[in-house]
Amino acid sequence: MSSTNAEKASSTASWLLEGAPALLLSKLDTSMEATSEQAAMEPAASNRAAMMKMAGAWVDLTDGAAHDHADVVKELGWLLSLYPYDPGGVKYVRQLLDRCLEYHQYSCDMVVLPHSAATTQEADSIDIVFGKNGLTKAPTRLVDVGSDVPAEPARVVAGTHCLRHVTPGYIALSYCNGETPKPAPWQLTSFTKATFEDELPLEILPQTLHDAILWTRRLGLRFIWIDNLCIIQDSPEDWQREASRMASIYGSALLTLVAASGSIYGGMTDRQNPLRNSAAALPLRSSSNSDVEQVVYILPNGQKAATSLPAPPTDRAWCYQEDVLSPRIVNFTTSQIEWQCMSDKAPIERRQGLAQLGKHEACLWYTLWYRLVERYSRKELSYAADKLVAFSGIAASKASGGTYLAGIWKEDIWAGMLWSRDTTMYTTHPGRRYETYIAPTWSWAGLDVPVAFHAALARSRRKRELPPTEHDPQVHGADVELSTFNTMGDVKGGSIVVTASSMPLITTSAYPDLFCESQQRQGDCQGRRRLPPGFDKYVVGEVVYNVAAAAKDDSWHYCILLQVTDLAIWAETGIAGIGLALRHERDRRGQAVYKRVGYVQYTSAFVTDSKRHRFNLV
Repeated sequence: MSSTNAEKASSTASWLLEGAPALLLSKLDTSMEATSEQAAMEPAASNRAAMMKMAGAWVDLTDGAAHDHADVVKELGWLLSLYPYDPGGVKYVRQLLDRCLEYHQYSCDMVVLPHSAATTQEADSIDIVFGKNGLTKAPTRLVDVGSDVPAEPARVVAGTHCLRHVTPGYIALSYCNGETPKPAPWQLTSFTKATFEDELPLEILPQTLHDAILWTRRLGLRFIWIDNLCIIQDSPEDWQREASRMASIYGSALLTLVAASGSIYGGMTDRQNPLRNSAAALPLRSSSNSDVEQVVYILPNGQKAATSLPAPPTDRAWCYQEDVLSPRIVNFTTSQIEWQCMSDKAPIERRQGLAQLGKHEACLWYTLWYRLVERYSRKELSYAADKLVAFSGIAASKASGGTYLAGIWKEDIWAGMLWSRDTTMYTTHPGRRYETYIAPTWSWAGLDVPVAFHAALARSRRKRELPPTEHDPQVHGADVELSTFNTMGDVKGGSIVVTASSMPLITTSAYPDLFCESQQRQGDCQGRRRLPPGFDKYVVGEVVYNVAAAAKDDSWHYCILLQVTDLAIWAETGIAGIGLALRHERDRRGQAVYKRVGYVQYTSAFVTDSKRHRFNLV
């Protein structure tokens, strides 16, 4: 190994050692305590010294011997892959980017409306970012990637720097972060902020972030947005504010690099790397007794040995939003690099910006919205609390100017409430309600389950709204209680007050399935129950429970009608109407409230026999 490579491997080994807090013993903890006092006196200098000391600390092993990390690396070998980038791949991406900017920039640039002062908690100052996206704010922060020649270090800078540079614009990174312990030494925090603004040490970065910065350099660009380095990770206020700007951040980016790896340690191409998920073995010998050898296994950032492989980016909720919002994408895979822009076979979710949506009738616009929700509901989240905020950028980008209620639009409230658990995915996704409060029961966001919007799909097929009937429901009020200033983010509560045709019904499995007539659909019938109005009565409907395991016999529900189907559907399927099954409860003040438990399909008997009542849905 050359002296240069040994130095790189040495600093990389120290990063890995720092990233395994379970195995770094008291010596490292003492170092952190000592440097905390220094930080109070000289923030920038002492913070860097503390961080580098954390990364390069000696490891005090159980045999009492101290081992310099430079000795350890001789046994450990390469940890961070610094393989030379294929010039052909870089040239390929650069040529396609230049071609897009020259020939179809204005058809590819996303149209993203500026956030209001109420959303950003700031004044209405607008900064031009790039091309047609002129009415969006520049990101709060960016990473200036520096350069190799002349040697300039990377650092965190104000987002407006990308406006004044000779090569304007910036790249955004989309990758799987996973359950990374916070704060990690390579994340932007109140402790590392001053250091990173002076210099961002690339040797401490995980493989994927390291790769992305080097790719930005080789593409001849200067700035990149990476969430872990551009959002203060230990500041909930900063995180909420920046999360509300995802539509602007990704929509205004020149292009988005999408890492293939399901881990922050796997790199852009998910190549084999000991840092990714498996343990790195460290054979160590005592300085006092060379015959004694001990093997220590270190996992990235303290992750548990039983940790499963993270889902690939295509299955992740945050990555889905970033893909939908980005005007141009470079997809890295294990074997190739794929280019995608709006004029080059992009998926419909990204082609349909606000300009195109404005040409459609309202009911067709909402069809696109429900497709986005259905696909998003199939994605995975590391943290349930991100369910709404990880979709808020899409909501802001596709906003129709209406009132947003925890994932549905007030202007299309009935179709928005008429979602169902996707019964075709019963075996893999039977559904579960989150342990913590995420959204009202009438919102799809309150469940970890793939959903389907049958009413909206039927409407898109007939290309018109149904005529009004005497059985149509009436809404008296609909509101949510926001957790933050982001009107499309987290909520603490919400209610919809309606008057609708209703009937108390009891569940049973004694009758044949009403709407599962074919053998091919027999698996879809799990998590359902038939609904007679009483024991030994005729069946008037069938409920598809939000959570399949909740389906039980002899449960009483108030069932409400939200839509009468058209004659063609009734003649074909026997479904005369659709609505919701509700469970009656009392709130803290003793008032009657109703929680949604399922989606109901009715026969004509329910439509004719039901009575109108008022319900407060929470």
